[in-house]
Amino acid sequence: FADTSNVRELVGRQCDLEAIPEHVATVESLVRSALASDAVRLAAGHQAHRELYVGAPLGDVMVEGYVDLLVRTADGLVVVDYKTDTVSTPAQIDAKVATYELQAATYAVALEITTGLDVVDCRFVFCQAGDAIERSVPDLAAAKQRVRDAVMRAVDL
Repeated sequence: FADTSNVRELVGRQCDLEAIPEHVATVESLVRSALASDAVRLAAGHQAHRELYVGAPLGDVMVEGYVDLLVRTADGLVVVDYKTDTVSTPAQIDAKVATYELQAATYAVALEITTGLDVVDCRFVFCQAGDAIERSVPDLAAAKQRVRDAVMRAVDL
């Protein structure tokens, strides 16, 4: 996380693999905004895992997904999810966080089941040219409970 000297080269290779070489500059800008975020700086000082598959049984349902970045801190686990949505106003940011909070809470529930550790924060890093915008799920405990309730209701149908 600390050495960003080869970001342009890595972005160029990935853009070639994805058949979008014309977007190298844009992708590089987004990557650099993510690397400068508080969440990534937190990861640099702790045990962290990127692109981590997580799956766990919740009742009779398997919940699963890929966590962009998982950081293990002394207080518990922190889930980081990168987003490329264009947001600028506080209202737009709040709306996007509300849209994605159950996704992050599902990751949190699955991680807690599989690891036995508490997920203490789920952060969204909205990558954009310049500084990233970073927000946490405002009431993570309630969001995790909504995930559990929704899965149980779906099973009962």
